[in-house]
Amino acid sequence: MEFREFRNRTTREANTSPYPPMELTPKEKDLLRQLAKNLVAVNVEEFEEFLLDNNGVLPEHQWEFVRRDEHVDAVVRSMACVASVLPNDPVAKLPTRVQV
Repeated sequence: MEFREFRNRTTREANTSPYPPMELTPKEKDLLRQLAKNLVAVNVEEFEEFLLDNNGVLPEHQWEFVRRDEHVDAVVRSMACVASVLPNDPVAKLPTRVQV
């Protein structure tokens, strides 16, 4: 894949990609849509758990502090926690990051 020549950001339209459009089959489009729906559902569920069940406090045994930037703390889900809950799920191997 080649990069398109970057133009001055101020002259580009907002939210445009420097990459050429991908050609996807209808099946690939359906799979990507389903993946997006699944990712949204999982993240909304986790946010509701964080907000409602844990009163806005992250369980320390499931999350690891990464860094603090002004008033924002960045944490990642502990890989040991994810592996124990979802040992055969390939999505479980993806990093999860929360900023609070």
